[in-house]
This record gives sequence, structure tokens and C-alpha cells, in this order.
Amino acid sequence: MVVIETPRLLLRQITFDDVDALSEVLCDHENMRFFPSRFERKDVEEWIQKNLRRYAEHGVGGWALVLRPEDKFGGYCGLVQREIDGAR
Repeated sequence: MVVIETPRLLLRQITFDDVDALSEVLCDHENMRFFPSRFERKDVEEWIQKNLRRYAEHGVGGWALVLRPEDKFGGYCGLVQREIDGAR
């Protein structure tokens, strides 16, 4: 599902077709330096599954950023509910 589309950018739901490209981002030590740990490929697959549930349950999640016109995966962004100090 496309969320936003411009001549330079496409924002769409992440799918399992994105595992390789997303792994390059989430499994990279430098990219993940502020996360508790770097992802492994299985973690990326689980992350995609979580986002598929988030889309279904909340209508939002992590979106794939696709750079135009070459249709290259550029990263992800999105909205995710978090629990902080016991509150959502």
C-alpha cells in the first residue's frame, strides 16, 4: 500500500520483499549504534512481521522509503506506539 508518493519519494508499507535491503540498514553496527543491539536477519524478518500487525491493528507502522526515479530502498520511517513509564 502506498502512503505518500512524490516525484522523488515513495512511502509505502514494508513487505518481506524488503528483507535484504532493510537488513543492510538494521544489521549495520554504525546505523544501530543507539539501539540496544544490532539486528540479525531473523530480527529483521520479525520486525517486518510486527509492522504488518501494526498496519492491521493501528493503521500505522514503519514505512519503506523508496528513492525515485531509480526505485532504490532508502530506509524507513513511521509511527509506532511505545510504552514509556507504563503509559502508551
